[in-house]
Amino acid sequence: MNTFDANPFEQGLAAVNAGLLEQGIGHFRQAFVLHPRDAEIAASLGQALIWAGYRMEGLEKMGMAAQLLIKSAKKTRQINDVIALTEQLQTCSDFRQSLQLIQQAVRIKNTDARAFQLLAQAHLRLNNRSQAQVAANQAVKLAPTDATLTLLWAEINAKCGEHTKAAKQLQALLKNESILSPELASRAHREYAGILDKQGAYGEVFHHLHRSGSISQQLPDVAQQDEHFVPHLLENYQAQFNQALFDHGRQFTGMDQLAAPVFIIGFLRSGTTLVQEVLAAHSDVFVADENDFIAAMRVELNRISEIKSCVPEQLANSDQQTIQHLRQFYWQKVEACYGTTYKNQLFVDKTTLNLIDLGLIAFVFPEAKVLFVQRDPRDVCLSCFMQTMQPSSVTVHFCDWQKTQDVYVAMMRWWQHIHPFINNNCLQVRYEEAVLSFESIFKHVFSFLGLPWQNKVVDFHQSAVSRCVASPSYHQVSRPLYQSSVGRWQPYASEFSGASFHFHQIIQQLGYRAD
Repeated sequence: MNTFDANPFEQGLAAVNAGLLEQGIGHFRQAFVLHPRDAEIAASLGQALIWAGYRMEGLEKMGMAAQLLIKSAKKTRQINDVIALTEQLQTCSDFRQSLQLIQQAVRIKNTDARAFQLLAQAHLRLNNRSQAQVAANQAVKLAPTDATLTLLWAEINAKCGEHTKAAKQLQALLKNESILSPELASRAHREYAGILDKQGAYGEVFHHLHRSGSISQQLPDVAQQDEHFVPHLLENYQAQFNQALFDHGRQFTGMDQLAAPVFIIGFLRSGTTLVQEVLAAHSDVFVADENDFIAAMRVELNRISEIKSCVPEQLANSDQQTIQHLRQFYWQKVEACYGTTYKNQLFVDKTTLNLIDLGLIAFVFPEAKVLFVQRDPRDVCLSCFMQTMQPSSVTVHFCDWQKTQDVYVAMMRWWQHIHPFINNNCLQVRYEEAVLSFESIFKHVFSFLGLPWQNKVVDFHQSAVSRCVASPSYHQVSRPLYQSSVGRWQPYASEFSGASFHFHQIIQQLGYRAD
């Protein structure tokens, strides 16, 4: 960055580092006005805007920074700053813009392994699997001893169906497990377990899953998660979200003209992404994939309430003004993220674990329609245990097989409690029925939402290819429907022999056979 006398840029950095995001954005805006061709300022402003929820404007500013950095790189032949911005874009899940940027970078300098790694990651998230293979192969050629790159190449080969090749790569890595970082070792074991599953070597799978989970528990980002938080929270919610509370909220219904979103919820790996992508293929639907709008609304409720950190009590003490403010706040967050592009369509909020906040949603948006997606609990838990996910107070349980089942039971107990309060506005979508009887099930879904059937939704996977899906299922929903995920648990029936009474009870209560 060029130096200048008045330094609002440094003031912006200091404010952001102190947690004063809006203040930091103000300083960055001043710096940008003074120096509109400074890439570092543009990128910092863009990143801060995205953190604050202004995604469209933030990505626009990062795009400006990208153009400036490429122009400079063409002169200097140095691409380090371009690589750094590409990393930022991928962290923000803008894989399309990151792909355009890193493609230009590797044309300027084709000897940087990190650049080809980012190129492979962008292609993979955009479902360009063959291009991802080529890029990963080149990255490994440039840095053959880099275990991170070898693991990425193996993961891509596995997603391309080259399981034998991927297995050999992972076996070579795990032979030297002692020199791998704990994160890489954990990922390698989980990826290898997935390949063994594809190859039908079911008896070896859980050894590697248990090993991966044991290593994962040592990772700092995992160790800092409170595994008791979600079960205790849901226990409290079941005690406090009651008929009296919803009777209190009913008096605020219909007091404004704001629309209500449609919510897709469930448990992780239950099929919510499939439902999302089918809906997104409809011309009258706008889907917001895995966002923080409800989480931000919960934080806002806490900010404006005298009572702190207890959502049911905060709602019990709310008034019409509070609820109207929260509804407006939600839509302001949506518009900050997406602009006005969604306004002529039905807005669908697909954030799977909004299930936890369903009490808050039902209170603030009592007229909202909810699609609850369920899948055989055994398939759900198996898939969660086999999947590498970002550490959170929910996914921390997936390091342990028994705890995976326990947190699932806790979530379903909460669902069973809250469901009667939203019954008239809720449609349960069973994953297995959606796969086996696609057209009849989704005709019912669209009818529930008040939308006409469109034949093009049958080919939802074609539009999903061009979308960047935020969930771990991004590579699956870009393919035609497949039935292999139904009853996937059956080769692992023995692994459920030690499941708790409560888990078996949930299986039956959700309408699945025990055998």
